[in-house]
Amino acid sequence: MTDSGMKFSFEGEFNSESDIAYFPGCIDLYDRFLDLKTIKFHEIGQSAINVINKMGVKPNILSLKCCGHDAYWTGDNNSFDKVREYNTQVIKKAGISTLLVSCAECYYTFEQLYELDSIKIQHLSQFINEHKDTVEFKGDSSINLTYHDPCRLGRLMKEYESPRSVLKSTGARMTELINNRENTSCCGVSAWLRCDDQSRAVMLRKLEEATKAVGNEGTLVVGCNKCFAHLNCVLEDKKPQHQYQLQVKELGMIVDELSAKK
Repeated sequence: MTDSGMKFSFEGEFNSESDIAYFPGCIDLYDRFLDLKTIKFHEIGQSAINVINKMGVKPNILSLKCCGHDAYWTGDNNSFDKVREYNTQVIKKAGISTLLVSCAECYYTFEQLYELDSIKIQHLSQFINEHKDTVEFKGDSSINLTYHDPCRLGRLMKEYESPRSVLKSTGARMTELINNRENTSCCGVSAWLRCDDQSRAVMLRKLEEATKAVGNEGTLVVGCNKCFAHLNCVLEDKKPQHQYQLQVKELGMIVDELSAKK
């Protein structure tokens, strides 16, 4: 909500004149105020750029404010209207045709709550799925993956197929959670509200379900920066009830790991 858009520092190939833009979301802010020891949220954006570059695309990195999702869902319409107005001006001025995001909440917000005319809003999983033939995957079938449907990408936007198609294309072994697609439970927290014992119980059930699917050596893949934050937060919890050892990774991160450089 600062006076100007967020600034990012990533490695890779970029083109400020490209008609394909990428917005990493608020990931660098997460690194500032979430004291997690085993992960860095900046990796979400870096992995996305790595994958986009592997597909032969040099994106324009947009310096936007927060999309406003949390302000909207907590009823702060004044703040939401301000960031929407600012972001809309920056996006339209950039002259892009496609805006890519890693976060399910950004995807929902830009697509449903903004008026961006003919600009195509895509979650990273959708873009990768459309261009996955340009990516060389390592095909390691010894890696066990399961996938959690974020609320905004799944139930609200009805996008269930693209993430699964991408993950299957990597060659890793995919096992569905018992509760998947429209029956998936929330990660436990939305819009940073009520991170308490009840929401922690929801997270623990999610980790238990994922462990049953892929075991302690497997990976739970998510398509939302918030899901990545909350589930990794509870993984680092040292309370006696927590014994889960599987990894939680964002979709772009796992695709970057399981694909080769050109």
